[in-house]
Amino acid sequence: LQVRRPEDATPQLEEARAAVVEAEGLGHAEALVDAWLVVSWIANHQGDMELCAEASEHWLVAARRAGRSRQAVWAANWVIGALAEGPTPVRVAIRRSEEVRASFERELPAESSFGLLQAYAGRLAEGEESIKRARKVYLERSQQGYYAANSANLATVALLSGQRSEERRV
Repeated sequence: LQVRRPEDATPQLEEARAAVVEAEGLGHAEALVDAWLVVSWIANHQGDMELCAEASEHWLVAARRAGRSRQAVWAANWVIGALAEGPTPVRVAIRRSEEVRASFERELPAESSFGLLQAYAGRLAEGEESIKRARKVYLERSQQGYYAANSANLATVALLSGQRSEERRV
Protein backbone atom coordinates (compact mmCIF):
# COMPACT_ATOMS: atom_id res chain seq x y z
CA LEU A 1 0.00 0.00 0.00
CA GLN A 2 1.36 3.36 -1.00
CA VAL A 3 -0.19 6.52 0.36
CA ARG A 4 -0.05 9.54 -1.90
CA ARG A 5 -0.51 13.12 -0.90
CA PRO A 6 -3.62 14.70 -2.39
CA GLU A 7 -2.93 16.57 -5.56
CA ASP A 8 -2.75 20.30 -5.30
CA ALA A 9 -5.92 21.73 -6.78
CA THR A 10 -4.79 25.35 -6.58
CA PRO A 11 -4.98 25.91 -10.36
CA GLN A 12 -8.52 24.49 -10.46
CA LEU A 13 -9.54 26.58 -7.47
CA GLU A 14 -8.18 29.71 -9.14
CA GLU A 15 -10.07 28.84 -12.32
CA ALA A 16 -13.30 28.28 -10.37
CA ARG A 17 -12.87 31.60 -8.55
CA ALA A 18 -12.30 33.31 -11.91
CA ALA A 19 -15.54 31.71 -13.12
CA VAL A 20 -17.33 33.22 -10.10
CA VAL A 21 -16.02 36.69 -10.98
CA GLU A 22 -16.94 36.23 -14.65
CA ALA A 23 -20.46 34.96 -13.87
CA GLU A 24 -21.04 37.84 -11.46
CA GLY A 25 -19.79 40.33 -14.05
CA LEU A 26 -22.10 38.91 -16.71
CA GLY A 27 -25.03 38.63 -14.32
CA HIS A 28 -25.35 34.96 -15.26
CA ALA A 29 -27.22 33.40 -12.32
CA GLU A 30 -26.96 29.79 -13.50
CA ALA A 31 -23.24 29.98 -14.12
CA LEU A 32 -22.73 31.59 -10.72
CA VAL A 33 -24.45 28.64 -9.02
CA ASP A 34 -22.21 26.20 -10.85
CA ALA A 35 -19.04 28.19 -10.19
CA TRP A 36 -19.68 28.36 -6.43
CA LEU A 37 -20.49 24.65 -6.46
CA VAL A 38 -17.07 23.90 -7.98
CA VAL A 39 -15.30 26.12 -5.42
CA SER A 40 -17.14 24.20 -2.67
CA TRP A 41 -16.19 20.82 -4.13
CA ILE A 42 -12.53 21.72 -4.47
CA ALA A 43 -12.38 23.12 -0.94
CA ASN A 44 -14.05 19.99 0.40
CA HIS A 45 -11.69 17.66 -1.44
CA GLN A 46 -8.70 19.65 -0.23
CA GLY A 47 -9.98 19.47 3.35
CA ASP A 48 -10.42 23.24 3.66
CA MET A 49 -13.72 23.21 5.55
CA GLU A 50 -13.56 26.92 6.30
CA LEU A 51 -13.47 27.74 2.59
CA CYS A 52 -16.01 25.01 1.88
CA ALA A 53 -18.50 26.54 4.33
CA GLU A 54 -17.93 30.04 2.93
CA ALA A 55 -18.22 28.94 -0.71
CA SER A 56 -21.26 26.82 0.07
CA GLU A 57 -22.99 29.82 1.65
CA HIS A 58 -22.40 31.71 -1.60
CA TRP A 59 -23.62 28.66 -3.53
CA LEU A 60 -26.79 28.67 -1.40
CA VAL A 61 -27.48 32.35 -2.07
CA ALA A 62 -26.79 31.95 -5.79
CA ALA A 63 -29.01 28.87 -6.04
CA ARG A 64 -31.91 30.70 -4.40
CA ARG A 65 -31.50 33.72 -6.69
CA ALA A 66 -31.46 31.41 -9.70
CA GLY A 67 -34.58 29.58 -8.51
CA ARG A 68 -32.74 26.27 -8.13
CA SER A 69 -34.38 24.96 -4.97
CA ARG A 70 -32.75 21.49 -4.97
CA GLN A 71 -29.33 23.09 -5.41
CA ALA A 72 -30.17 25.34 -2.45
CA VAL A 73 -30.89 22.29 -0.29
CA TRP A 74 -27.63 20.66 -1.34
CA ALA A 75 -25.72 23.87 -0.67
CA ALA A 76 -27.28 24.12 2.79
CA ASN A 77 -26.22 20.54 3.48
CA TRP A 78 -22.67 21.43 2.47
CA VAL A 79 -22.61 24.59 4.59
CA ILE A 80 -23.67 22.74 7.72
CA GLY A 81 -21.50 19.71 6.97
CA ALA A 82 -18.44 21.92 6.54
CA LEU A 83 -19.25 23.80 9.75
CA ALA A 84 -19.52 20.49 11.62
CA GLU A 85 -16.20 19.21 10.24
CA GLY A 86 -14.20 22.42 10.20
CA PRO A 87 -12.49 24.85 12.56
CA THR A 88 -15.50 27.08 13.27
CA PRO A 89 -16.19 27.28 17.02
CA VAL A 90 -19.19 25.09 17.81
CA ARG A 91 -21.42 27.89 19.15
CA VAL A 92 -20.82 29.94 16.00
CA ALA A 93 -21.35 26.88 13.81
CA ILE A 94 -24.64 26.08 15.54
CA ARG A 95 -25.88 29.66 15.16
CA ARG A 96 -24.96 29.75 11.47
CA SER A 97 -26.50 26.32 10.92
CA GLU A 98 -29.73 27.36 12.65
CA GLU A 99 -29.91 30.44 10.42
CA VAL A 100 -29.49 28.31 7.30
CA ARG A 101 -32.01 25.71 8.46
CA ALA A 102 -34.59 28.34 9.46
CA SER A 103 -34.73 29.53 5.87
CA PHE A 104 -36.23 26.21 4.72
CA GLU A 105 -39.92 25.56 5.25
CA ARG A 106 -40.49 21.86 4.58
CA GLU A 107 -37.03 20.40 4.91
CA LEU A 108 -34.31 20.63 7.52
CA PRO A 109 -31.02 20.28 5.68
CA ALA A 110 -28.07 18.47 7.19
CA GLU A 111 -29.97 17.05 10.14
CA SER A 112 -27.19 14.57 10.84
CA SER A 113 -24.38 17.14 10.68
CA PHE A 114 -26.45 19.46 12.85
CA GLY A 115 -26.77 16.58 15.31
CA LEU A 116 -22.98 16.36 15.44
CA LEU A 117 -22.79 20.05 16.26
CA GLN A 118 -25.33 19.59 19.04
CA ALA A 119 -23.26 16.72 20.43
CA TYR A 120 -20.04 18.75 20.20
CA ALA A 121 -21.80 21.42 22.27
CA GLY A 122 -22.58 18.84 24.95
CA ARG A 123 -26.21 18.39 23.92
CA LEU A 124 -25.68 14.66 23.39
CA ALA A 125 -29.30 13.49 23.56
CA GLU A 126 -30.44 16.19 21.13
CA GLY A 127 -27.59 15.37 18.79
CA GLU A 128 -28.35 11.69 18.84
CA GLU A 129 -32.04 12.33 18.13
CA SER A 130 -31.21 14.63 15.20
CA ILE A 131 -28.95 11.98 13.68
CA LYS A 132 -31.58 9.27 14.19
CA ARG A 133 -34.21 11.47 12.49
CA ALA A 134 -31.89 11.98 9.53
CA ARG A 135 -31.21 8.25 9.26
CA LYS A 136 -34.96 7.51 9.38
CA VAL A 137 -35.53 9.89 6.47
CA TYR A 138 -32.70 8.23 4.51
CA LEU A 139 -34.37 4.84 4.96
CA GLU A 140 -37.77 6.23 3.96
CA ARG A 141 -36.19 7.60 0.79
CA SER A 142 -34.34 4.33 0.09
CA GLN A 143 -31.00 6.08 0.55
CA GLN A 144 -29.26 3.19 2.25
CA GLY A 145 -25.79 4.57 1.55
CA TYR A 146 -26.52 7.79 3.46
CA TYR A 147 -28.20 5.77 6.20
CA ALA A 148 -25.11 3.60 6.64
CA ALA A 149 -22.65 6.49 6.36
CA ASN A 150 -24.40 8.33 9.16
CA SER A 151 -23.73 5.45 11.54
CA ALA A 152 -20.37 7.16 12.00
CA ASN A 153 -22.15 10.22 13.39
CA LEU A 154 -23.94 8.06 15.95
CA ALA A 155 -20.62 6.47 16.85
CA THR A 156 -19.15 9.93 17.38
CA VAL A 157 -21.96 10.78 19.79
CA ALA A 158 -21.30 7.50 21.61
CA LEU A 159 -17.61 8.36 21.90
CA LEU A 160 -18.41 11.83 23.17
CA SER A 161 -20.75 10.39 25.78
CA GLY A 162 -18.16 7.84 26.87
CA GLN A 163 -20.35 4.84 26.18
CA ARG A 164 -18.96 1.72 24.60
CA SER A 165 -20.57 0.58 21.35
CA GLU A 166 -21.90 -2.59 23.06
CA GLU A 167 -23.92 -0.39 25.39
CA ARG A 168 -25.61 1.49 22.57
CA ARG A 169 -27.86 0.34 19.85
CA VAL A 170 -26.55 2.01 16.70
